[in-house]
Amino acid sequence: EIRAQTAKILGDARDERYNKQLIKLLADTEPRVRYFAAVALGKLGERKSQSAVLAMLRASGNDPWLRHAGMQALLGSATDIELAALSKDDSVTVRLAAVLALRQLASPQLELFLADRDPVVVAEAARAINDLPVTDALPGVAALADNLTRFAALPAGTREQPTPRDAILRRVINANRRLGSLTAELRLAAMIANAQLPDAIRTEAITALRDWTKP
Repeated sequence: EIRAQTAKILGDARDERYNKQLIKLLADTEPRVRYFAAVALGKLGERKSQSAVLAMLRASGNDPWLRHAGMQALLGSATDIELAALSKDDSVTVRLAAVLALRQLASPQLELFLADRDPVVVAEAARAINDLPVTDALPGVAALADNLTRFAALPAGTREQPTPRDAILRRVINANRRLGSLTAELRLAAMIANAQLPDAIRTEAITALRDWTKP
């Protein structure tokens, strides 16, 4: 607890004299210490911490607290180009942290993660692009409608606990609705006709077409 609170105070005080020690704490035996060290390094903008932060994320077992702390560290130490390069990382936790950091930056580089092999990463990228929105990357979300086979087979969710499938499909519909082009209109029509998709999603696509400016 002393190590954790020391790391927290150094970050809050923006005291850069002990950055090397904070980087070492990213490998501490206690996850609470690693958490506060990562958040502190993000506040300090310590660029030399990137490799240690990535190592912490890879070893975290996708712990949501450590993923958040790693995101904060990357947000303070990496550019959006450096974050985009993490789309090729083998660790899904690293890729998720990169997406969440790029969301904070509202970066068009989020579009790279729409091709991720993990639907959770795709869902987070689609959420960020559509919900902010990141206008320059909206066409990438809309274009996911051209290959929905890999998403249609994913497990279903509920209104209270949506799965990546629901999150992705709803953002695809909304992105096409926002673009409002003929191509977007045809994509929505294809979704309505796609019997592999849930009825709720097809109904939402109908609603989007009903709101079209020139039906």
